[in-house]
Amino acid sequence: MSSCQGELANTAFQVQIKDSNGRSLFQGEKVTMDNGFFDLWLPRDKKLELIVSRNGKRATEQVSTHAGSKTCYTTLELSVEE
Repeated sequence: MSSCQGELANTAFQVQIKDSNGRSLFQGEKVTMDNGFFDLWLPRDKKLELIVSRNGKRATEQVSTHAGSKTCYTTLELSVEE
């Protein structure tokens, strides 16, 4: 287990995952664990858009679930939605 610590432990976020056609694969609330991270299982061999929002701020990240892809995203930064 990693010793990473996220900034916002035990915090609720709205999370959405969209596929390359813009279809929503997941939309709902995720609450970060004591370590400040949440988990989300995604389908294999896809390119997806991860959207995380809270209190009028939002972060978006392109994620991939192909062999050799990252399995942990730790650099999302919430910014004011326009």
